[in-house]
Order: sequence, then structure tokens, then C-alpha cells
Amino acid sequence: MKSTHFKKGFIEKVDAFSFEQFIVQSLLRIQPENIKFIKLGILIRDQAPFMMRAGQDLQAIFAIMKHIPYIANALNFVCEKIDEEK
Repeated sequence: MKSTHFKKGFIEKVDAFSFEQFIVQSLLRIQPENIKFIKLGILIRDQAPFMMRAGQDLQAIFAIMKHIPYIANALNFVCEKIDEEK
């Protein structure tokens, strides 16, 4: 079954603007009519400066959004440990 809720991809340039555009374009796939009605609740990111800036900028669009800065590193660590055990 094809998922319409997630987008996997790569961004060409690693900066806040490119990341913000990737997030917004992904959300537009879910509800292309009007992004204002999308409720982005959580943005999980790492502590890279460009990610922190992107989180702040996206919060201006998605007022209820909470960004959780360090959990991305923890989730990555868990995935690496699972991979090691295979």
C-alpha cells in the first residue's frame, strides 16, 4: 500500500530554507488545497543550527507545533543498535 503521509527524499543543499521547503512540500502532498489547515504537531530534529532555525521558522506557520531537538539523535542511536544486532 502506498503511503501519502510521508515523503522520503534528499535535499540538495543542507540549510534551513531547503529543509523548510522539503517539509512544506511534503505536507502539501497530504492536503494540497490549503496548507493553513494542516496541523503539524511535532517536528523531530537534531541540534544542527540550520535545523534549529528551520524549526523556529516553521513554528511561525504551524503555531501548535512543538519541536523536539534531541530525540532525533536518540532515535538514530536506537536504530543503529537494532541494525548491529541483526
